[in-house]
Amino acid sequence: MPDKNKYQKLRDVGYQIPPTCGFCNHGRFASPANAWGECQKHRYEHLKHDNPKGGRGISILRFGTCPDVKVEPEALLFLGAHHEFFQKK
Repeated sequence: MPDKNKYQKLRDVGYQIPPTCGFCNHGRFASPANAWGECQKHRYEHLKHDNPKGGRGISILRFGTCPDVKVEPEALLFLGAHHEFFQKK
């Protein structure tokens, strides 16, 4: 059972979990432990290497965000009782 004092303190300090690339449907990360991944929505033509059709996904940090972040409710399941602190767009 969550500690009521802990969650109240989080509310008191205005704690928030922002919608980041780590929650976004467009973000691809090799594993949950990887901080760096690739965006499947925002692509570019790499100047130094061959490019797949449509270009490459830009490198993204799991903790970054952009205006196109798209989060599905299933992505938030692991937050458990902390889900109340997730910022909705």
